[in-house]
Order: sequence, then structure tokens, then C-alpha cells
Amino acid sequence: MYSNDTKVLHLGDVASTGTNLVHTARANGRSWALRNLPAAPSLTSLSAWARRGTDALRYLSDGTKPEVQHIHYGPNGYYGWLKNAPYVLHLHGTDLRQDLHRPLIGHVERAAVKHSAQLVVATPDLLEAAQELDSSATYVPNPLPPETYRRSMRAQESPKARTGRVFFSARWDDSKGGESLVDLAGDLVADGIEVVGVDWGTHAKSAKEAGVKMLPKMTSEDFEGTLKSADVVIGQFSFGSLGMSDLQCLALGRPLVGWIDPALEVGVPGPGTPIANAREHVEDLLNHPEHAESSSLEWRDWVLAERSPQRGLHELEEIYKTILT
Repeated sequence: MYSNDTKVLHLGDVASTGTNLVHTARANGRSWALRNLPAAPSLTSLSAWARRGTDALRYLSDGTKPEVQHIHYGPNGYYGWLKNAPYVLHLHGTDLRQDLHRPLIGHVERAAVKHSAQLVVATPDLLEAAQELDSSATYVPNPLPPETYRRSMRAQESPKARTGRVFFSARWDDSKGGESLVDLAGDLVADGIEVVGVDWGTHAKSAKEAGVKMLPKMTSEDFEGTLKSADVVIGQFSFGSLGMSDLQCLALGRPLVGWIDPALEVGVPGPGTPIANAREHVEDLLNHPEHAESSSLEWRDWVLAERSPQRGLHELEEIYKTILT
């Protein structure tokens, strides 16, 4: 039976989700812990496979006795076989869209799904595909990082950047909009707008060539500072659901332009923006800051209510109670 003293061990830390959940749980007196895992190996990296193998053996023999294992990222699921405790398998995106269909790693992931006590997805666009693997798969919304939530709750009003800057917060990857993101960035640069992005993703070089000012990968605190410095933030345009950087943007009161599907993100204050209309929407927000401000406050109220760390803790505990009965 689950209680506040139940030993829950999160394995892996995709997009800091494990850190955020465990931090909240421990702050509320729960006996949760996090175990980071070595980087996922590629098929050609023998040293990475060796690190994974060594780490798995260490976990097998380290004497820890979790009562629930919560494993982030599908191909990591084999860690759940190493302890005599049920495990939740938490899928985050690429593991379901790509890894599942690859040789070897896909076989491991399917076996991990089959033997999991509960399959969980991080965003609503993943749920249908997950339920094809396991009809009991469920969606647990990613909560805001606790520090982001606290800073947002303390803020009296939305930050007024007024820099004229547009920040592309998502990776320059096909999973976020791919070449369409690069095209949008190039159009905004051609309009004389300062466009800033992060130097990560398969299309990052093309974005830089389009005139985007590239920033290196940064700490979470610096990333939030960059979000707050922008008058408009560009999110993702692929799957219609809110990623972690989108949630941070909304919580900090910045206007977000991206594709949000109300059928997936139920209860959102309004629909998102199709990529075809993004350029026009960005320029409208820049030219009408009062409208941008009021809309941002409405979205901030929604995300603080719907994605609080406390709510994330509650939803996972309900799952743990079910699998331990």
C-alpha cells in the first residue's frame, strides 16, 4: 500500500522532469529519490554501451530497495527488470515516435512496455500511440519546475520586456517544426526584427545562416532570464501540445506563438497559431503590447492552476496507489 513513506525511485531525468517531481515530493515529506543514468548509447559507441552496462550492474547490486521504480524514457525500461519492484514507464516523445521503431532498441522498449506496471506519457499527443501498445496507458501532464512556479506566483504582474526581441525557445528539430521554424525565423529577420535562438537541434546551422543570433545551451535559470527578455517567444509547431519550455514561457508571462491544439490541451484560454499565420501573429503582438500583456496574464493564470508541481505530485501518487494495491 502506498503511503508518504513509500520509497519511490525515479531513474533518468528527461527535461529535468525527474528532478522537478522528486524535488516537489521531498519538499512535501515523501520518500522519493532520483538516480541519474548515463547518456543513452548509440549503436556505434562501444564506450557508451560499456558505461550503460557498468551502471546497470551497479544498480543491480547496490543494495537499494525501492518499492516503486519510475523510469523516464522508454529504452531505459530494462532498468526496471533489475529490482524486485514494480515500475512505471514514462514516455517523453522521441522514445515513442522514433526509438520504438528502431532495431534492437525498439525490441527492448516494447519488452519494457509489456512488463511495466503502468505506462505514462508526458504530453497528450502521445497518448493514442501509447494506448496502441497498452490500452491502460495514461497521460500525466508535466508540472512546472518548482522554482519557476514559485517565481511566477511571487510576481505581481507580467514582466515588461519591451526589447523588440523574438526568442525561439524550441530545438531546431523536425519534432518542433523543422525547416518551417527556420523559414519563419528568416522572414522575421528580413522584417528587421531581432531574432534569438539556442544553438541546438539538427537545423541550428540553417537558422544561424538565416540570421538568428545563436546562444549556447544554458542553465535553467539563464534560460528563464532569456525568456523574460523577449517580447515574443516562439514555441513548437508540430504536435499541438505544450513542451516544458512552452510552459515556462507562459508561467513567466511572456506571449507565446506556437501550435496548441485545444482538443489536446483541454481548457486552454485559446487556440494556438498555425505556422502559416505565425509571422503575422508575431508582428501583431509586437505592435500591440497592451493586447499581448492581457493575453499573457490569462495564459499565466491557466498554466499556474493546471500545471502546478503539487498537482503533478498528486496525479503520480494516485498511480502508485493503484499499482501497490
